[in-house]
Amino acid sequence: MQITCLKENHIKEIILLSDKIFGLNFLTTKCLYQYINSHVHFGFVCTIDKNIIGYILADNINYNLLKSSFLKDNEWFETALIGLNNICLIKQIAVAEESRKQGVANLLIQKIGGLAETHCCLAWKRGQSTPLKNVLLRNNFKFQKTIQEYWKNDSQMRKYNCSTCGKPPCLCRAEVYFKKKASTIS
Repeated sequence: MQITCLKENHIKEIILLSDKIFGLNFLTTKCLYQYINSHVHFGFVCTIDKNIIGYILADNINYNLLKSSFLKDNEWFETALIGLNNICLIKQIAVAEESRKQGVANLLIQKIGGLAETHCCLAWKRGQSTPLKNVLLRNNFKFQKTIQEYWKNDSQMRKYNCSTCGKPPCLCRAEVYFKKKASTIS
């Protein structure tokens, strides 16, 4: 396995993987271009024999940008993260089904580990299962909150299909996880 920075020639393969895992048109080419040669958007891919088996997208942001990037229920964490200016928001982690349980997601999370003093991840809750939960907990993330129907309005506005719900609206929940370095814990 090899982890490298996201490049333009990865985009088509990443879109295909995203369509399978998250749903048709959830991730766009336009969005992925933000992650190429950026100092605030970070994208990494995991490959085996030049085939992409996983990717991670993360943004290095401050507290105000984090709050504005939440699609709903963003007031609750004001006391948890107020004043922090070095936050890594993990936007997406995807691993091909045939490559799961091989440590790919762990490697991707570890790759972005040094980007910030605090990390935040929204994990997709499919029915009663949160596929990313165990990986996050193993990487010292702490569960914070479940947000009901997190992608509902976004799926209707952007017209993407959820791989669980189908056509909009997406009624899936998001689980929020934080990881703070010891020096940032109040």
